[in-house]
Amino acid sequence: MYGKVEAQDLLAADVRAKGIPCAESIVRCDGKIWAHEQVTWIDPPDILPVRLLSFLSGAMLEKIGYSPEVYFALGALIADFHLATANFENATYRQHHPYLCLERTEDFLDEIDYQLSEQIIDQAKRDLLVNSISEFRTRFLAQRDRFEHGFIHSDFNETNVLLVRSGQDVQVTGLLDFGDSHYSCLVFDLVSAVLYMMLDRDRNDCEWWTIGAHLIAGYQSRRTLPTIDAQHILLAVRTRLCLSLAYGLRTARLKKREGGDCSYVLKTQSNGWEVLKILSEADEEEVGRRWEIK
Repeated sequence: MYGKVEAQDLLAADVRAKGIPCAESIVRCDGKIWAHEQVTWIDPPDILPVRLLSFLSGAMLEKIGYSPEVYFALGALIADFHLATANFENATYRQHHPYLCLERTEDFLDEIDYQLSEQIIDQAKRDLLVNSISEFRTRFLAQRDRFEHGFIHSDFNETNVLLVRSGQDVQVTGLLDFGDSHYSCLVFDLVSAVLYMMLDRDRNDCEWWTIGAHLIAGYQSRRTLPTIDAQHILLAVRTRLCLSLAYGLRTARLKKREGGDCSYVLKTQSNGWEVLKILSEADEEEVGRRWEIK
């Protein structure tokens, strides 16, 4: 069985061969594609697997600026990734279940109660998290076999997609980071993208609510999105946000104990609670109409 780095390299090669630009590992002088190295520029320093990747042009999605064209292009990229990996099979990835994957919601319930007991969150936030997770477990996980399954990237966020923009034209020039990829429900990739795009916008206005519509339209321009999958996107977005909020606080707690920097993992906290409240109070049928979900 291949290790995780080798599995990522195989996936990148397979996806690249299908026309999606992604970086290629540069082979070391000893013939390997990676090695454990002392990394001194992180806090705290650590010994980590390090590899050198080929350069990809373009700017991160968060640097390009958001627009309907960008959301549409991202949705189309997600569909292209699903088409490219439709027959991808890898034993290492079969055994990989990231901590933040939506199938692991039960793992977070004890953590949430611990955060309440330590006064990291209050009762209102605890209830907001647990109610969303419980609803997701009842409405989605209890019937997960009805949803379309396959291989997902799992982290289509504002830093993992490279773009070049010329006027209204948007071209994808790179897809990064296959560390969280795994086999799961395909709709979860759209869920992650909708969530990250909503979190990165600084205002919750009418245009904010159309983000999902543009992403779904881009996806459907390449492949069909089953109706039952589309109808559960909002619920899954809420739940994925719950996991991100709880995970961020957990990681910050552990890093603080070790004396490390936790600014990145707390990024979601800045507006995540406000977004979760808005999503929890949203009329699901109304959102479905805005997203043109039949």
